[in-house]
Amino acid sequence: FNDAPEFHCVGGFACGEVLEQAAAFAGTWAPDEMRNALISERFETIGGSLTFNENGLPNSALRVGRWNDGKLEILDE
Repeated sequence: FNDAPEFHCVGGFACGEVLEQAAAFAGTWAPDEMRNALISERFETIGGSLTFNENGLPNSALRVGRWNDGKLEILDE
């Protein structure tokens, strides 16, 4: 629609990236091995690096960005 993707798109795309990398780390799509990979590895995504805790929740907060002269700028923590 001639618009730049909004932030919701990043989350969905990042989910796919995490699944792909978890399967590569685990060497299988088996749930137990995928879970072990999820909680023990670091994942590089379009939205930044992600790690997950023992409960499977991400060890991160939402990143903050702003538009600066027409370009998206991600602010560091």
